[in-house]
Amino acid sequence: MVRVRFAPAPTGALHIGGARTALFNWLYAKHFGGKFILRIEDTDIVRSTNKWVKTILEELKWLGLDWDEGPYFQSDRLDIYKRYAERLVKEGKAYYCYCSREDLEKHRRKMQRLKRRSVYSGTCRELTPSQRKHYESQGRKPTVRFKIQHPGTTVVSDLIRGTSSFDNSILGDFIIIKSTGTPTYNFAVVVDDYEMGITHVIRGEDHISNTPRQILIYKALSVDPPKFAHLPLILGQDRTPLSKRHGEISITHYIENGYLPEALVNYLSLLGWGLTSSPQILSREELIKDFTLERVSKASAVFDIEKLLWINSEYIKRMDISRMTDICITYLKKVGLVEFNVKNSWFKEVIKLYKDRLKTISQIAEFASFFFEKEVNYSKEAINILNKEGTSQVLKKVKERFVEQEDFDVFSVEKTVRSLALELGIKAAKIIHPLRAALTGRTISPGIFDVVSLLGKERVINRIERALNLLKG
Repeated sequence: MVRVRFAPAPTGALHIGGARTALFNWLYAKHFGGKFILRIEDTDIVRSTNKWVKTILEELKWLGLDWDEGPYFQSDRLDIYKRYAERLVKEGKAYYCYCSREDLEKHRRKMQRLKRRSVYSGTCRELTPSQRKHYESQGRKPTVRFKIQHPGTTVVSDLIRGTSSFDNSILGDFIIIKSTGTPTYNFAVVVDDYEMGITHVIRGEDHISNTPRQILIYKALSVDPPKFAHLPLILGQDRTPLSKRHGEISITHYIENGYLPEALVNYLSLLGWGLTSSPQILSREELIKDFTLERVSKASAVFDIEKLLWINSEYIKRMDISRMTDICITYLKKVGLVEFNVKNSWFKEVIKLYKDRLKTISQIAEFASFFFEKEVNYSKEAINILNKEGTSQVLKKVKERFVEQEDFDVFSVEKTVRSLALELGIKAAKIIHPLRAALTGRTISPGIFDVVSLLGKERVINRIERALNLLKG
């Protein structure tokens, strides 16, 4: 059975690259009917926090990436790493190293002067028991180093990138257990993946350099390594690795700014993967059905925010109006525009006006704020319209008709406005533009008759009066 894992470090929020890695692992497991395991790599005691653990778990749930096992925490497994390290030492495949930071830095500077690669010199590789005892009497706490066998070559087979070879001599005897007793990444990940029965390691290509060391550890433990697949990097528009200088890259940002989880999942799936026919909108079911590592590209993927916005807008257009209404109400309450129990049926009609205009849910606050504000905020352009000659007379006439009018549905409102235009011998636009400015404070809005009907008679009259008072001023 396929068993894959996603193993984030809780030192910050989940970001675009991590989310794409989690998604590809999840899709691979679902495609083959396997298991998706979640593991939290929290051995960095200084930087790892429960806050980020909670955030990562919540964001994975928001994306709909449910895990079959876990979350497992490396901090709960320190005894396991210690046991494996002691086994390697006992078998002569690892050793205790007492070199201080100063010793190592001195060696590094020496290699730098000689313009040679800096790898561990092997000072402690063959210590006698008496030498070890001497160092320990000085209070030195040892690390455990893996003993590299060289000369030799380590071959890495990658399901995406093919086969590559690494000269063992450039790896050096690397640390597997720190002097604090915590494991290094390369050691912990091997022990965990072996213990958890991971069959495929799907991760970013920035981990390629770690792979030969991990394969050597697998061999030392006399177990077969999993199959590796390294995903292409995600780049910004300038073709450099995606980072904060390209804009927000955390999933938190996309949640808070009104992106839909299904849209983000759809877009992330296209970063380095795709079908021959290249459809842009793919359901979760379609992704599960079609996802294979053979279709993952070696080339880096470019993060295009405009394409993400387009995909998000397509999902908004296709969304059930009841669900969209609930999401928009939640968002508007969060930003303080809605502080009351708004009538869902009325709100639904407001949302219908914007459903095909929104690229993100957060835009509802920008586009429709005049429906919820107690007082209209007039834009400079709206004030210019209101200040045009004859506008006050037109607004007074409209107000008089609306005061007399009983029915305030869209049809009745339109009939009133167009009849008034005929009476005054002017185009309907001469009424519609100043009316829009008075009611919304803007020059652009949904159809003005829809706006008038949804604002309701009382608010419409009050807003016209306020606009007239503004003109007097």
